Amino acid sequence: MRTRQKGLQHYGIDRERGKELLLLARQEQNRNLLIQAAERSKPELAHYLVMSLACGMSYTKIYKREFVPLPEKDFYGYRRKALAIFNQLLADT
Repeated sequence: MRTRQKGLQHYGIDRERGKELLLLARQEQNRNLLIQAAERSKPELAHYLVMSLACGMSYTKIYKREFVPLPEKDFYGYRRKALAIFNQLLADT
């Protein structure tokens, strides 16, 4: 299955845990783990993924500010992948 088609459930993350992860991603103390997760997800998108997850910015808002090198569906697929990696990094600490 392609990354863009995977939902959080494909990574073993339910809806409630997804909400928790979004809140944890916005906390400054988790920023380094979030950056690591974004880099592992798709290095060339890491900057945009961190903006989205840490600041709650949508693809559209980011795209209005600067060019994002992938279509929206791909962006959100890698965002979900970054959240899954972030979840694993949190579990490992």
